Amino acid sequence: MLGTRLHPLMAVIRSSELRRVQIGFLLSTIAEWASWLALVVYAYGRGGAGEAGVVGFVLSAPGILVVPALSVLGDRLPRARVLLGSDIVIALAFGAAAALLAWDQVIGAYLAAIVATLFVGLIRPLLGALLPEVATGPDELTAANVVTGIVEGAGSLLGPLIAGVLLVVSGAPGVLVACAVGLAIAAVAIWPVAARPTDPRGAEAEVATSMTVRDQFRDLAAGAVAIGRDARLLGGVVLIAAIFGLLGAVEVFIVLIALDLLGLDEGAAGFLTAVSGIGAVVGSAASIVLVGRDRLGLALVTATAVFGLSVAVLGLATQPLSVALVLVVTGLGWSFGYVAATTLTQRLAGDDVMTRVFGLSEAVQTFAEALGALVVPVLVIALGANGAILIAGLSLAILALATLPIYLRSERADPELLRDVRVLRAVPMFEPLSAPVIERLAAGAVRLTVAEGTPIVREGEPGDRFYVLVAGSAAVIIGGREARLLDPGDVFGEIALLRDVPRTATVRAVTMTELLALDREPFLEALTGQARSRRLAGDVAAGRLAADAAAEGS
Repeated sequence: MLGTRLHPLMAVIRSSELRRVQIGFLLSTIAEWASWLALVVYAYGRGGAGEAGVVGFVLSAPGILVVPALSVLGDRLPRARVLLGSDIVIALAFGAAAALLAWDQVIGAYLAAIVATLFVGLIRPLLGALLPEVATGPDELTAANVVTGIVEGAGSLLGPLIAGVLLVVSGAPGVLVACAVGLAIAAVAIWPVAARPTDPRGAEAEVATSMTVRDQFRDLAAGAVAIGRDARLLGGVVLIAAIFGLLGAVEVFIVLIALDLLGLDEGAAGFLTAVSGIGAVVGSAASIVLVGRDRLGLALVTATAVFGLSVAVLGLATQPLSVALVLVVTGLGWSFGYVAATTLTQRLAGDDVMTRVFGLSEAVQTFAEALGALVVPVLVIALGANGAILIAGLSLAILALATLPIYLRSERADPELLRDVRVLRAVPMFEPLSAPVIERLAAGAVRLTVAEGTPIVREGEPGDRFYVLVAGSAAVIIGGREARLLDPGDVFGEIALLRDVPRTATVRAVTMTELLALDREPFLEALTGQARSRRLAGDVAAGRLAADAAAEGS
């Protein structure tokens, strides 16, 4: 069982493009954690918990409005190229912030840091939407999300650790210089992926330039509409936002615990935050159990509750060792939840709006994280440090339990329907489709069993169905000659439907064969609303016609 789940993970590691994408994400995550901690510690030294909370909020707040607008670029232009441009902007902004802080131009440094955090906020939506393009199937996509979670955890470990060292050695400006260098390296890593020949959205970008204001507003709102239509997607967005909201509070709590409750120095705040990163790496690695699973809602709810309860326990810890151990558990909880939420979003949101869905989710997360940092001083004044930590953690656990019925209802689905959903999701041309569309196709699909030697479709007849071979094997026969064999997972019948022509070949069952059949209307309707699916289906049809012509000619 473990070997089955590790196979797609090894495929991710072997993929040059996935490695480059993850290296870039690691460097941006390290920079995100290191820069945030450096600036919060710098603000805390100037004005205590109040200024630290305000700085954490003003660094994040602009992204709440800007990131959803920027995320439209990821659905209109090649995502890898938008990612490359973002890395370059972040590197320049961090470099400017470091210089301004070194010259005691604090306001200017904060403004430059705001620009950097705006584009840092775009990284995750782009990554979440880019991975389905690069991964070769659902299991490899889940494995890629596991690696992303491990990278996120490693960044949360290494970022504060590096910041802790550099804060002692060179102060906040030194941390920001290191962040700028890291993002420059990330841009170099992603360059070959961005430079690959691709044309997934070029025509749509041209159309976007001629849109009316109302059309553009509708374009921006498409992510919100997609989220609102699916309670599971809405629940996932709410839970991951709540996780990040508590993370924002915890980051300030850690500074408060280290400096005030434990009487340690500034560097210790970075090291304690890094301890949480150890748990995040472990939690992300443990999320490999999600590979091959169709039901992710319960995993998300459980991980969220574990994170909340562990933070509540943090409010009861009084010694450095106990604080460190509890922080490991907090990292495990939020990182597992992050992988589950990311995979759930990729399955539920369609490719045509996926970056906008992730962008809106990122904006809500940013708002929640900023709000979490901002309310810390209020909670501390009202409840004391330990009481504030306890209540914050329990609140998240209660919220997680409140969303449980949403996922219990959805995960009581017919096992046969879930099996058919998994079969269809593995078809490359269907990968960009949202989960509701896949589920509608599966609900209307027909299971067929065909005896050995029986024709399934005949050359020259009208086409009325698309077929997925589930079990057995079949032969494709053109002009009376066998052209090729079909194995489980292969598809046929799309040419007649897409091009409105008679069947171009006969397909005969070689063994007892099990098929999943989709009628013409739902098949074409599903592809009509999804540009990348249409392109993939067209490529499959064109390639198959060329191969069949070559086989017939030989």
